[in-house]
Amino acid sequence: MVLTLNDIDKNQDLISTTDYFEGILIDFRSLLLTDEKKLAQFLENLGPQTRKFSTRNGYDLNEARDLCFAINRYDKLRLVA
Repeated sequence: MVLTLNDIDKNQDLISTTDYFEGILIDFRSLLLTDEKKLAQFLENLGPQTRKFSTRNGYDLNEARDLCFAINRYDKLRLVA
């Protein structure tokens, strides 16, 4: 069986999993178009040293929207925890 992005979009459980790290339950799944606010919060909280190695145009909601849109539009799959 060939797994396509369309299959994953219809059924996230195909690639989703959970695991514990230092006693904290972590859910691993693909990044969704609706994750833009959570991604924006993550980007906004990146420190200066991390940003030094980043090639992002910004670290705000607009950048998060662009990333979520591109990831969901193009043949890409990004996992988040």
